[in-house]
Order: sequence, then C-alpha cells, then structure tokens
Amino acid sequence: MIDLIEKNKIVTNIKLVEDNTDDIPFPQANSFEIVIKTLDLLYSDVNTASLISQCIGFADREGKYYIDALRYLGLAEKSKKDGNYYLTEEGFVTCANFENQRNRKLFIKVVEHKVFNKTFKEALKINEIPSIDYICSVMKEDGIVLSDDTLKRRASTVKGWIQWLLDCNIC
Repeated sequence: MIDLIEKNKIVTNIKLVEDNTDDIPFPQANSFEIVIKTLDLLYSDVNTASLISQCIGFADREGKYYIDALRYLGLAEKSKKDGNYYLTEEGFVTCANFENQRNRKLFIKVVEHKVFNKTFKEALKINEIPSIDYICSVMKEDGIVLSDDTLKRRASTVKGWIQWLLDCNIC
C-alpha cells in the first residue's frame, strides 16, 4: 500500500518531459524486464545491437528496439564515433543502485513521459490497465503520428510497461 501511495505521489508531482521522437523512436519493446536486462548488459560493456540481441536471444532488429527504449528513457546513447551504445551518466547511476532504488529511478524515467504518465494514472483510477484503444488515443493526443497498426504495436509496449510500473517495488 505504501508503494502505491508513493507511486501516485510521483506521477502526480513529476515534471513531464517532451519526447524527442525525431531522433529516438517511441519504444517498441513490450517487456520492461528485458529493457532492464538490456540496461544490465550495457552496464557490463556489451555495447552493440548484435551482441545484446545474441545475449537476449533476439534478432538484431529486436535487440535494437530494447536499446532504443533505453535511449528514449535517457539511460543510453549511441556513439557517433564507433556506432556502439553506452550508458549515459544517469544510466550508470541507475545501475549502481539496489533493486528497489533502481526500480524507483526507472519508474520515474518512464512516468516523466506524458503517454506513460497519463496511462498509469488511468490504470490507478480504473484499477486495471487501460485498453489499447485508450492508449492509442493518448498517444495521438500527445502528437505521436504513426499508422494505426504501428500505433497499436507501440500501445502494446505502453501496456507492458504499465504492468511493470504497477508490479515493481520502489520503496
């Protein structure tokens, strides 16, 4: 119960950020647990999409989706010098924490994005994860312009991440 009260306090008081979807696409990485595993791999200096994909057991394209999810959250960046991926300072700090503290930092990084913030608040209000149609409407309101099929795929990512947000321990 304390955890849920704290989560509600965070989403209500957090300063929202603008998405930079010109350079970094809206995430298509349904499993937040694999986002965390990707974060851990980058922390261990596994820093190419190919190596990360091999470690996770995905095709290269799918591994890049999870790296891009970390870039979207501001925890990783792509080097212009060698094309590899590296954790940002914030990514390193996040990895260096114990699980609940890390979860809290990840929770904050997700809910500072409007679509996730609004969808999480709605999940708390209705006591379940909102529908794909609801999430698509929130994404459209936020100016995310994608085809209907792509929008639904991205909405399934939102749904997966909201489930993690509800389940994770941050206290």
